[in-house]
Amino acid sequence: MSTVCTISVVCRDGVVRSVACHADGYLSHAGRILNTHYATWCLAEQLVLNGDMRCLRESCDCPTGHSLDTPVAGFCVFYRRDSDMDCWGNTEAREYSSVRDALVQEFQTYHYVFENGGWSVQYWDYRGRQYKALPLALRRCPE
Repeated sequence: MSTVCTISVVCRDGVVRSVACHADGYLSHAGRILNTHYATWCLAEQLVLNGDMRCLRESCDCPTGHSLDTPVAGFCVFYRRDSDMDCWGNTEAREYSSVRDALVQEFQTYHYVFENGGWSVQYWDYRGRQYKALPLALRRCPE
């Protein structure tokens, strides 16, 4: 079973762009990768440019031979960029005028947000909805 997450970035033009990641969206995977490998505005923005993804990995570059069917280890797999098929529908990043709008419209168990130079995460646990700085949420997350 997959854990889908949403990744939203407040881009330099002020628009919030959101994409879905369809596998391994939980804190110990997606949260750690975002916090470690996409910790700058430039890297976070690059991540949402290619739209929805099958899986988040350490790099969003596209090396030779990388595709949806034959992914290269360590590289994100994006539906539109990494596939020859046109059947994926609209997989482009959705745009919102505020983080609040993105959080309401893009409801997943985990929603990662890059704004003001850092990552935060909204998630649900036994206490209800939580919204924390990602490094703080990761402190309580098992390796």
